Amino acid sequence: MAEGLYNEMIQSKVEPDVVIHGVLINAFADVGSVKEAARNGRFEEATNITRRMRELGLLTDVLSYNNVLGLYAMDGRFREAVSIFREMVSSCVQPDDSTFKSLGSVLVKCGVPKRAVNRLQVTRKKDVQISLQIWLATLSSVVEMYEDEDEDGNHDDYA
Repeated sequence: MAEGLYNEMIQSKVEPDVVIHGVLINAFADVGSVKEAARNGRFEEATNITRRMRELGLLTDVLSYNNVLGLYAMDGRFREAVSIFREMVSSCVQPDDSTFKSLGSVLVKCGVPKRAVNRLQVTRKKDVQISLQIWLATLSSVVEMYEDEDEDGNHDDYA
């Protein structure tokens, strides 16, 4: 239903606002599972809406960023999730608990022990700016190593 309204708005040359885009991203995320949505081609629609929000300058608040970040994290698109977080920080949008929950999920899915993620969570309560830099560096490194993993499940030797 939401998709139909969105398509109708676009065809009528009525530009949806940030609220409409946010509702649509939530609708795609709430399909039951992102994997099911991806099988039905809906995940790509959600990422297209995200791209459009960026182009129109509508990806501006923590809720919009969290919706997009969570969608990428659930689908295992870790590089995209980190990219969204990086964009969020550079846009001076302050991450919240939901943001860090999604980021923690990314780290755990990449093989970082929950205990390490919990310790990382503690850093953000001490100094927000330093914490953001630590999170960015950690996420970038872990996701890069995760993606370099070969088919046998072994990481490339870095030593």
